Amino acid sequence: MAGIGGGDGRAVRALDSVKEHLDTRFGIVLNQPAYSTYHVELGEISSYPPGYKENAGIFCHNNRG
Repeated sequence: MAGIGGGDGRAVRALDSVKEHLDTRFGIVLNQPAYSTYHVELGEISSYPPGYKENAGIFCHNNRG
């Protein structure tokens, strides 16, 4: 996006990290690990149960290449 990190390999490393840590056979997990307790500084995302919505869930949008 916007060409940032393309010239020095950071973009490739970032995508490799997504593949290694967030990719599943069902899609890409939004964050990992899930928050298991509420964090006032993070707000709503940490109030969802682990694996639900933005809290380490997988959205149904097409995110597989």
